[in-house]
Amino acid sequence: MAPLAALSALANAGNVDALRGSLAFIGVGEAAADIDPEIDALVAARTAARARKDFAESDRIRDELGARGIVLEDGASGTGWRRA
Repeated sequence: MAPLAALSALANAGNVDALRGSLAFIGVGEAAADIDPEIDALVAARTAARARKDFAESDRIRDELGARGIVLEDGASGTGWRRA
């Protein structure tokens, strides 16, 4: 599970190049196509809003992402996303 947490940390930090390199290294080329710096930035902003307990902003960002066809997946190791 630690490797997945490391990949999640790279994504949450917005380190797209390192994440792409890691995914390519393990042979996950298609997953790299779903890397989107704009979506990653919105997910990070939502995470920060949740940490501040600014749930109105967190909900607004979640709704914006949903309107773009993005499904958020909150878990113990952070928030991930996928296209619907």
